[in-house]
Amino acid sequence: MEKVKTKTKKDGNETVTNCHALKLLAKDGKKRLTDVLDIEGMFRLIESIPSKKAELIKLWLAHLGKERIDEEYDLKITINRALETYKKGLFRWLD
Repeated sequence: MEKVKTKTKKDGNETVTNCHALKLLAKDGKKRLTDVLDIEGMFRLIESIPSKKAELIKLWLAHLGKERIDEEYDLKITINRALETYKKGLFRWLD
């Protein structure tokens, strides 16, 4: 994570400012300071990755962003998605 933080600082990315350290339980049972990000910070970090390997997730995030904007402009899309999600959750218990 240190390399990523140094690189993002150099590139002028503000993600580093949103990175906090929390004490989390490690495999050895001790609590250690661990770098953590919120969801927005995580997306910003993914955007800043120059590798071609990150391209699929960047495309997926762009697709999600487009869907969200479409929902803002057309309430029917939001309602239909909510109904589909509700139906999936409701009928999942019947399986």
